Amino acid sequence: MEMKKNDYWYEDDDNWYYEKSRELKLSKNCPFSSPQLCPRYYESVKILQNVKLVKGIGSKIDKKLAQKWEEHPMKPCMQEEESGISFEGDPGTSSYKTLSISNFCPELTFKQFGIFASSLARLTDIIDTEPIPNYVKRMKADKDDWKWEYHRVDHQHYSDCKEYLWLSSHETAIQKTIYPEVLKPTEKEQNPCFDKESGKFMFNGKTIKLGKGDLKYKIVEFLYDNPKKMFPYVEIAVTIGLIEKMATEITDPGLMEAAHKLKKEGNEAMAKAIARLGTQNAISVPIIKRVNQLVFDIKKSLNLPNKDESLFVCNKGYMMKR
Repeated sequence: MEMKKNDYWYEDDDNWYYEKSRELKLSKNCPFSSPQLCPRYYESVKILQNVKLVKGIGSKIDKKLAQKWEEHPMKPCMQEEESGISFEGDPGTSSYKTLSISNFCPELTFKQFGIFASSLARLTDIIDTEPIPNYVKRMKADKDDWKWEYHRVDHQHYSDCKEYLWLSSHETAIQKTIYPEVLKPTEKEQNPCFDKESGKFMFNGKTIKLGKGDLKYKIVEFLYDNPKKMFPYVEIAVTIGLIEKMATEITDPGLMEAAHKLKKEGNEAMAKAIARLGTQNAISVPIIKRVNQLVFDIKKSLNLPNKDESLFVCNKGYMMKR
C-alpha cells in the first residue's frame, strides 16, 4: 500500500509552513516565537537547555520568566499537555541522542531539528523502519534526508497553536506580561523585540532574522540595548566595528589610518577618536553613508519606508524607539 503524504510528513517541509502563512495573510513566522513572549516557547527552550542542546536563557532573565509563566493562564495544568523529551546517552556527550519530543513549539522544533512540528519520534526498530525507507527510496530522497529518521511527525503551523490563539486575542494581557526590558507598549506601534540568541528582530508584526556576525545585527543590538538615546554616526560605526571593516574593503589611506588608530587605542580613547573623526569630512562622509545604508536595509526588510521614524529616529545619528 502506498503511503499518503500526510501520514508522516509534508514534502518540502518549510514550504508548506510558509505557504500556509501566506494563505492566512499572517507573518511568515510566529510573532511570539521568543521565550519572553510565549510560555510554550519558553518551556521548549528550557527542555533543550536541560539536555545541553542549546545554551538557553541566562539565569537573571530566566528567574523573571519562570515566575511570569508560572502565573500565566496558558500554563499547562495537565501533564499530558506539558512539553517533554526522551533521549538516550548522556547530555552534552557524543553518546546523547534525542528519541522523541512532544508538545514543543513548532518554530523551535524547526530551528533545532529542521521540521515544523509539535512532536517527533525517531525510528527505533526494523518494524518501524521497513516501510518508510521503501517509500523514501521511491521518492529518490538523499541519504541524509530527515525522512529516514522519524516514524512519526506531528506537523503544526503556529496558527493552530493554542498559545498563539490566546496571545493574539489578548493584546492587553500580552502588554502586561512582557517585561519592560523586552517590550514596551506604545499607543499605535508594536514596539521592537530583539532575541539575540536567534537573531530574530520583530517590529510591527514583521519578523526578520539577522546573523550574529552581520553589521545589521550589531547595529540593532547596540541601539536596542541603549534605547531612547541618540548616537552620532561615527560612534555607531566605531562601536559595531564598521570602520575597521571599511578599511579592509577600500584603500582609503585616511580611513585605514583611522581604523588602525582606533584598534590600537581601544575603548579608552573612544570619545577622543569620535571627536577627531567627526571633524574629518573625507572620513566621516563615507561612514555616514554606510551607517545610513545599514539602517535603510533593515527598514526595507521590515517593509518600512526610508523616511519612516516609527522605529529609528535620525538626527545626525540614530536612536531606536522602544
